Amino acid sequence: MFAIIETVVTAIVDEFPDKLRNRKPIVLAVVCIIGYLIGLICVTEAGPYWADLFDLYGASFSLLMFAFFECIGISWFYGIKRFRNDIRSMVGDTWVDFPIFYWWVFNWVAITPAVLLFVLVFNWTNWSDPEHNGPFPGWARAIGWIIIMATLIWIPIVWIYEFFRTPGSFYERWQAMSNPREEWGPAVQKFRDEAWEVHYNHGTTMGGAKVLRGGTNAAHPADGTIENGTQVFDNKAYEK
Repeated sequence: MFAIIETVVTAIVDEFPDKLRNRKPIVLAVVCIIGYLIGLICVTEAGPYWADLFDLYGASFSLLMFAFFECIGISWFYGIKRFRNDIRSMVGDTWVDFPIFYWWVFNWVAITPAVLLFVLVFNWTNWSDPEHNGPFPGWARAIGWIIIMATLIWIPIVWIYEFFRTPGSFYERWQAMSNPREEWGPAVQKFRDEAWEVHYNHGTTMGGAKVLRGGTNAAHPADGTIENGTQVFDNKAYEK
């Protein structure tokens, strides 16, 4: 439960860092209070029915689909080599270059997405309306599907929103949407410099700007250009 709450709170704070980063305890309190109030219905006389409804609809398709798209996004769009160098910048070369680490890379790129896709297809083809001491009424099943759609619908909505708000041709918009924004990366400049150095030395880029607010770096300029899915610095291209 602590991990779930921390994930939700961190996602909210990271979305609005300027306004909420110094108010994280308040955000945490609000999330806990809302979760507590929603959870009260699970201790009523009909609580077991609500618990089954949340479990069957809220923790099935949505989590599997989020995990699948996250694996695809990180491994194939952000770039598995770039992701490895992100980890390298945090834990060092010893762990990342150790042969067993490649097992994790293979999982992220192929095994995990394949297993998740198999489970999704299997669940879809074998789907039946859930029951608890008999079938759920129609309005309860409707609530269940609303729970699923309320989480998944934001994936296409945000994609469409970002596509239309990004200037340029279709290709330029796709490039901008499939690459990190300038502010991507560590917020502390010291750690940002270290991460950039690691990426630069291992043939990738961090994706975000070298310096967030002004400033330059003569050795490794921050204003690289995008060419055919790679980023070019000092006339040298680096892979994702």
